[in-house]
Amino acid sequence: MEDEPEGGACCRVCFVQRMKATAEKMEELGYDYFTTTLTVSPHKNSQVINEVGRDIEDQYGYAYLPTDFKKNNGFLTLTKMTEAYHLYRRPYCGCIFGARDQGLDLEKIRQDAEAFLAKQESTVGR
Repeated sequence: MEDEPEGGACCRVCFVQRMKATAEKMEELGYDYFTTTLTVSPHKNSQVINEVGRDIEDQYGYAYLPTDFKKNNGFLTLTKMTEAYHLYRRPYCGCIFGARDQGLDLEKIRQDAEAFLAKQESTVGR
């Protein structure tokens, strides 16, 4: 499915896999609901994501909380919160095909993530 366009069939398969795993972990940990932050992305269709979540809820009985984090400047809010709370935010959804299509350098992203983690670990010990 690597030749599928952004937002195509490959994304839906990925949503199903990720949200099934999340729902199973939610049940294992005893939480009441599961959801995803993928709806904050301007590249992702929140309606499709929420449809997948509701399908998992129907199939497995895990409670899904529909979201659309893009609303009310959600992406801007996310960006500000990651800076304010010193959180790492990966610059793509996690799909190597999507990253490739966006021209992202995955090796640089890996190095940046490791540097961020090392910095966080060094400040925690202080």
